[in-house]
Amino acid sequence: SESVEPLVQAAIEPDALHNRSPSRIDVSEASNLSPATFKKKYFSTSTPVVLSGALNDWPALHRWSNLNALESSIGHRLVPVEIGWNDTPSSWSEHLMTFARFSRMFLRSGADAQATPGYIAQHSLIDQIPELRRDIRVPIWIDCCSRAGVERTNAWFGGVGTRTPLHFDSFDNFLCQIKGIKYVRLYTKADGESIVRSSLRLRKKPEDTSAVALNVLKCVNVEGEDALRSAPELATKPYSEVTLQPGDALFIPSGMYHYVASRTPSLSVNHWF
Repeated sequence: SESVEPLVQAAIEPDALHNRSPSRIDVSEASNLSPATFKKKYFSTSTPVVLSGALNDWPALHRWSNLNALESSIGHRLVPVEIGWNDTPSSWSEHLMTFARFSRMFLRSGADAQATPGYIAQHSLIDQIPELRRDIRVPIWIDCCSRAGVERTNAWFGGVGTRTPLHFDSFDNFLCQIKGIKYVRLYTKADGESIVRSSLRLRKKPEDTSAVALNVLKCVNVEGEDALRSAPELATKPYSEVTLQPGDALFIPSGMYHYVASRTPSLSVNHWF
């Protein structure tokens, strides 16, 4: 059988991950992109796009930026918080705490970027606290593409360094950035599966895992010094990337692998449709 060592050596000798120039994701002013054009140019072709200013009419863009006001409003509510990194199981745990405590520990600007991060991740916070729903909107581009509308809305609130490992969603997705800065990297489904399988081989896990099971594993962090060592095929696979600013919405087609990391304390929601 093929030995693991050559894979590792090939990964760490050339700094291919950093020498490649990633492709850029299309950026369109939301006010200039009609739903019909979005459907034809991006949705129907499964092409990601950033809609700049898509959240300009969201009250959350202003209300949630004021952490004092947010803590006063919902600070007493209990929320599930992931502490650590879920691609490193030995450092990951989940705790219930009040939103006020979570905010003070992880969202305040003085939070240490090197500290263990805390994350309200893929949580139905809007359903749990219905008064928050008045602060967000359903992007107009969803209605022309989905008869069922929004399937689920998730909250992603976290401090510096929170990340979601490489994975794909079975739904089409709008990731909406409300506060802070978030980095997103995208791979095709075929390349994403190949990267995850290369990581499994190094860890001597089964290679015949189904695509669905691969996605559940969420085991690959694509950044940092150890990225190539843990998933050698990162060195050969092309990707696109974008840094989301407050007010941006990123369309991520279903099946497209993506990795997300918070560069600052960050509040985001996503709509699956």
